[in-house]
Amino acid sequence: MKTMKKLFKNYLLLSVVCIALGAALIADPGFFTKAISYTIGGIAIAAGAISFIQFFVKGEEKDEYASLVFRGIVLAAIGLFLIIKPDFIFKVIAFGCGFYMLFSGIVSIADAFDVKRAGQDWIFPMILASVTAALGLVILINPLAPVNAAITIMGIALIASGIANLISCFSVRSKAKGIEKQLRKTDKNKNDYIDV
Repeated sequence: MKTMKKLFKNYLLLSVVCIALGAALIADPGFFTKAISYTIGGIAIAAGAISFIQFFVKGEEKDEYASLVFRGIVLAAIGLFLIIKPDFIFKVIAFGCGFYMLFSGIVSIADAFDVKRAGQDWIFPMILASVTAALGLVILINPLAPVNAAITIMGIALIASGIANLISCFSVRSKAKGIEKQLRKTDKNKNDYIDV
C-alpha cells in the first residue's frame, strides 16, 4: 500500500506541474520560445568558455590551438545574441515557412486559373491556394503568431491532461481505499471466526 501511496503522490505532483506549465504557456506563449533560446544560448556560451579554457591550458602548444579562441568567440557571441534576442530562431523559421506558403499559394492560384480555363472544377483549388497565400502573408507580417497559437493550444492541452489525470488519480485512490477497507473487514471476519 505504501508503494501505491508513493505512486499517487508522484502522479498528483505530475498533474499539478502539467496544469501549472499549461497555465504559464497560455499566460505567456513566448515563455516556451524564450526558454529554448536561453537554453541554447547558455549551452553556446558554456561551449565557448570551454574552448577558451582549453586554449589557455595548452601552454606552449597555443599556436597549434589558435582555432580554439576563434571557436570560443563565435560560440560566446551566438550564445549572447540568443539570450539578448530570444525570439530570433523562431522568427527566422516562421519567416521561411511564411515565405514558402505565400509563394506556394500564389503559384497554386495561377494553377487554379489554368484549371478554370481548361473548363474543370477550379473553385476548391482556388480556395486552398488563397488560404495558403493568406496564411503565408499573415506569418510574414507577424512571424511569431503561429508559434504563439501552437504554444497556447499546447498549454490548453496540458491543462486538460493535468485535470484529467487529477480526476483519474482521485478516482483510483478512492477505489484503492474501498478495496483496503474490504480487505480489513475480511481479515477481521477471519480473526473473529478463529477466536470462536
